Amino acid sequence: MTAPNVKILSFNIWFSPYGMVDRMKAIGDIIALHKPDVVCLQEITPAHFAACLRHPAFGGFHWSQPGAGRYYTMLGSRIKFREQRTPFACSGMGRDLLFAQIQPEGSLPPLVVGTSHLESLGESRKRAQQIKDSCKWLGKSGVADLVFCGDTNIQAADGEVSLPSPWQDAWTSLRPSEPGFTWDVEQNQMMNRCDDYSRSNHLQLRFDRFWTRLASYSAAQIQIVGDQPFKSSDGKELLWPSDHFGVLLTLVPTVAVTTPSVGPAGPAGGQGVCGCGEPTWNGQLGQKCRISCPAPTFCMTGCGKPSWNGEPGERCAKTCQGGDHQTREHGGYPLGASALADWSLANTREVAREKVPQALVFSGTEAPTDAVEMLNRDRRLWPNLNGQCYVWSSYKTKWYLMWSGVDGPPTRLPDVSRFTKWQDWSLANTTTFEPGAVPKGLVFNGTQAPTDAVQMLNADRSLWPNLRGECYVWSSYKSAYYRMWPGSSKHGDSCKCFKAGFCKDGAHCQYGHAV
Repeated sequence: MTAPNVKILSFNIWFSPYGMVDRMKAIGDIIALHKPDVVCLQEITPAHFAACLRHPAFGGFHWSQPGAGRYYTMLGSRIKFREQRTPFACSGMGRDLLFAQIQPEGSLPPLVVGTSHLESLGESRKRAQQIKDSCKWLGKSGVADLVFCGDTNIQAADGEVSLPSPWQDAWTSLRPSEPGFTWDVEQNQMMNRCDDYSRSNHLQLRFDRFWTRLASYSAAQIQIVGDQPFKSSDGKELLWPSDHFGVLLTLVPTVAVTTPSVGPAGPAGGQGVCGCGEPTWNGQLGQKCRISCPAPTFCMTGCGKPSWNGEPGERCAKTCQGGDHQTREHGGYPLGASALADWSLANTREVAREKVPQALVFSGTEAPTDAVEMLNRDRRLWPNLNGQCYVWSSYKTKWYLMWSGVDGPPTRLPDVSRFTKWQDWSLANTTTFEPGAVPKGLVFNGTQAPTDAVQMLNADRSLWPNLRGECYVWSSYKSAYYRMWPGSSKHGDSCKCFKAGFCKDGAHCQYGHAV
């Protein structure tokens, strides 16, 4: 940080894969231009954060641990910090408050900065409670200067937000005559193309806000960033960095500040980002990020539970290994014997993010080692006719192509014309599904709209030739998972052949014969 001010950026980066690489680069350019000291991001996913880390501007920050769920908030600071993530008891969407104490360089007073993505859509009462909880939890930190920022999702139906005294809305305090829209379908033409509801309703909303309770600082300036378009890397369309605009707040100290020749080290904890883009432990005062990245902060074992206990330099302990592979009968799996060969780490290679087809992402794990075990143990998780899938490694922050067999990955899509007798996918064969019960290995990642999924799956059968005849699609508009299946069965029951796990003749499988 460069005394005597502190800059904090809040940005909902939009979890959509639409133009993701170009958009994350644009956000990196914004960070490089404005040089914030603290960055608060909402709707982060592993894939988006990996794209962010390609930009050198993101490498200048220590980053919080990722949250739970499909997307989450993250906080970055140029100074080390301890973080805390507290879930909202009233949330039905897994929302929480992420906050950390930041000790600026020199003799600037400490700050507690919190960020959240409050409940979406028509949940006004829940948002009101989450606002109260956030102010209360931040107030218990014992630090005099508090900042809350993030995507509040506040709409006209919420009415005037009543903040507990002496909290203030930084935008209305500094720019009371300006609307401060951060969701503006009239200006953001990318969203005008992508969001039918916002376009038809001409939505202009101030979703993204800064609330402050300050003693040793004052809010000096607030501005909207990321509201200008840029050309996509292929030059074919205009993009915006996100569906939201970002907000940048500048604080200045109101107390006398002296700058010592060597500033004190920041508090222990948190994590850094090495030159290789991987997290490393920085739990010692003044300790720098290790370029060699010798120790992960966290890893997942076969049982899906973290096995790292926070000791600096400690390796991931493989404390829970999966059981023996189950005996399985493959029946008449249409690709023949070569496709039935086991998945193996030997049949894995790194692949560039822009070459990953979202519809072929296996989302059951974020570790290729675990993916091999899972895919060999239960063939129903990925009986994809391409014989390949893509897996994100949260430890390596890289994408990997995996394939079954010994002849290398398929060079072209298989001929699936003989599967055209399969009945069509339809919105009539769609039902909402509890998020906790969704089998992650059967999530279709090609879109976040069931309507689009129906069109995609019918147009290209190779995207999801899953022999279970079902997939699960997340709706970003409804904030809910949907189970989808082809055929005429009203309840989506598998056909009789599925009882053993696989069709004996995938080409002529008839859906709708309930077991």
